[in-house]
Amino acid sequence: MAMARATFDTSGKYKPIHPGYARLTEFVNVTAAKVDIFSKYTDVELEHHTKYIMDFVRLICSGFGEYNKLFKTKEPIPRGSYFDKTKIISPTEYDFLNPLSLSDDASVQVCDVSDDCGLAGHGYGVVNIHPGQLQQQLLDLYSTEDYDEYDCDSDDDYVLIKHPPYEVILHSSHDSLGAPGDVYWLTTNISESLHTEMHTYLENTHGSHYIGERYHKYEQHPSYTLGEFSMHEDLHGPSVWLRVGGPLGTTDIDLCFCIRGTQGSVLVPIDLYCDKCPSYIHWTESIVEPQHPGAPDHQLHNPTGHHKQLFLVLKYISHLYSKIYWHIYNARSHLISSYSYKLLIMHHQKHCTGSDFYIGRCFEDVVEYIFNQFRGDDDDSDLYRLYREDIYLPDTYYPDREVRVVNGYSNRMELTVLLFMLKHVKHSNDTQWWQKLLDDEFPNNVSSGDVLFQSLLDLVKHVWDALLQGELTEHIDWQHEDGTRTHLTITRY
Repeated sequence: MAMARATFDTSGKYKPIHPGYARLTEFVNVTAAKVDIFSKYTDVELEHHTKYIMDFVRLICSGFGEYNKLFKTKEPIPRGSYFDKTKIISPTEYDFLNPLSLSDDASVQVCDVSDDCGLAGHGYGVVNIHPGQLQQQLLDLYSTEDYDEYDCDSDDDYVLIKHPPYEVILHSSHDSLGAPGDVYWLTTNISESLHTEMHTYLENTHGSHYIGERYHKYEQHPSYTLGEFSMHEDLHGPSVWLRVGGPLGTTDIDLCFCIRGTQGSVLVPIDLYCDKCPSYIHWTESIVEPQHPGAPDHQLHNPTGHHKQLFLVLKYISHLYSKIYWHIYNARSHLISSYSYKLLIMHHQKHCTGSDFYIGRCFEDVVEYIFNQFRGDDDDSDLYRLYREDIYLPDTYYPDREVRVVNGYSNRMELTVLLFMLKHVKHSNDTQWWQKLLDDEFPNNVSSGDVLFQSLLDLVKHVWDALLQGELTEHIDWQHEDGTRTHLTITRY
């Protein structure tokens, strides 16, 4: 059904502000209100859907723990954008941390990485398994490896790696048992074994509803009946990725099985390379309870107020880019993560003194910060560059842990769309095109006569194809309605 064309009037609302920033502010306000699921759905609808998903997760995890005692878990810990109230479009993605009950075993020791590890002090730990029934169970099930200080780059999928014999590892709860013997690192490869076991469990016990393993990334608009579910054939990062038919639509669920740490934290199976340690022994610490000593004020480490609105808008622009890419190539593109956008906004929020009246300027500041990392000293203000370079920012709760938020080349299409949105909102008096952009049917609603949107679709295709086909440099120019211009140069190196 055709939608009535809407004009978003900014002339009377923001008189003290430059017209360009007034439009950006209105764009953020209108877009955030449109895409926020807590504005689109009633509380009753969301609570019913979320309860269904929570009950499903508890059913799967408790059953899996009974099927394989090694993977018995505690109560799932909800995480992610729905519970942070930053979910956009639909409540169809949920994340859970699932602490393994083996964390409580007396033979399990969670501790920081060694002082000489390259990751020391950055929020990483190791899981030691001392002699005992659990260690024997793991030894019976999985292959092991002895530590070789001259070969730290093993690519084998060992679940256990034996500590060198010269190491003395004190563990008070274990020492009292009086059981001497070898100590092993539990590696992050345990998540691969868990994934395989999960599929076997689901096939054997949930055959009437479980439709097997699928490659979820190939499905753009899956439509599962209520209760029908599948599992992604690979790990999704460190998580088991389930997809289930729910009351408000087909829903993706990430189950991250982890080890309970100390003082309100967990260790998740994400290993970073260190040339001084064996591969796969490092686990990434994540804070789950505010009383953890490393957890500062929530408001200082999460987007608040108008910055939360901006967060929703940046996520929506990323979502639009993914839809454009699928529309052109019928495939998923690698996206800038929502956590990366959060870190970018938090970097801005720490120094921002403006009110929600100036959220348009905040929008520009975040985008300009990204592109400033690629700008030369002598570049004009209307010249933007992208090339193969990473941008890092400190992690939310671990400032010494750097997170790669953007790569100028691999994220070039999404960054080009982000810059396109900023510049065309700021420098064009016309606001009618926003309506089509906010339509759920975009970009399928773009016709050949829609010059602006057709140019956007052509731009994404051209940026991808030209550089993929061997072009070293791509030049893009936009001449705006108010007489300003934007020039973007993208190079492969």
